[in-house]
Amino acid sequence: MMKAIILIVLVGFTTISFSQEKVQYRILLDSAELVPKSYIDAYFFNYEGSMSNQVNWHKAAEGLRAGLQGEFVLPGGLGVEGMVFATYSGDEKEVSKLPMHVEAGAFKKIKSKKKGQSIKVPIRQFKTKVDVVSKESGRWLGEVDAVQTNYIEVTAQKLFESNLRGGVTFRNSSYTPSIEGNKELGTQTNLGVYGGMSFLRKAHILTQLKDKSTVSAEYMKIYVDAIFYPVVAYSTTATTKKSPIGFRTGVNGKLPGMKGWFAKMVYNVEFGLLPLDGWYWGVGIGVNVFKK
Repeated sequence: MMKAIILIVLVGFTTISFSQEKVQYRILLDSAELVPKSYIDAYFFNYEGSMSNQVNWHKAAEGLRAGLQGEFVLPGGLGVEGMVFATYSGDEKEVSKLPMHVEAGAFKKIKSKKKGQSIKVPIRQFKTKVDVVSKESGRWLGEVDAVQTNYIEVTAQKLFESNLRGGVTFRNSSYTPSIEGNKELGTQTNLGVYGGMSFLRKAHILTQLKDKSTVSAEYMKIYVDAIFYPVVAYSTTATTKKSPIGFRTGVNGKLPGMKGWFAKMVYNVEFGLLPLDGWYWGVGIGVNVFKK
């Protein structure tokens, strides 16, 4: 019964159905350069969780975080980026100092090209009913409200960019090593460097329909970094030696083609191996507060 209730709630809030219609349209503007290049995003929900079975080591960064993340493009294909996050829930609340994650870096564009790819152009949205059926028994569970969007697909000249990037990273947080079966909460401070690549995809198209014009836009950044922490400080002794080398990969996206409040939403998904904490995953949701 509980599974059925959860399924109904999830479908009611997240189901979006798409259908393709044949309509006449005219592309008024197709220019990915109109997508803003510089941003400041405020993440009100950002969670990091452990993927490791750490018998002798409890992940330090685990918990809910909030903070700012930004990037600014400079002339000549150069740019700067940075972030500052503070953890407000988790084991970190048990230590006296505020757990922080701060980074500052730079990037350089090395390649740029355009490629024609399809993009969705919404026509209209309307409320509808969706049947909910149990996957286990096939039994009909009822109806829920959902939003259906009719759209067409047109070809846009999407811009693809590749960047080299690198910088410094700093973390201070708590950790809980198990020493002879007894867990002892301590603190750790890590200062290191990161380096890797980022890949951007952008699109911005203005389409004239029969009775209106509509904008469709995309922004997505995929990044891959190697991390090295040469400076480490603990308040208790670690029982297992940890490698100072790790990595991360993730996706940062924005929704500039949406309308209203959704146009300001940003998201981030990340996983990797922190040099001192093991395998982890993270997810964040926020809003854009500046773009240019």
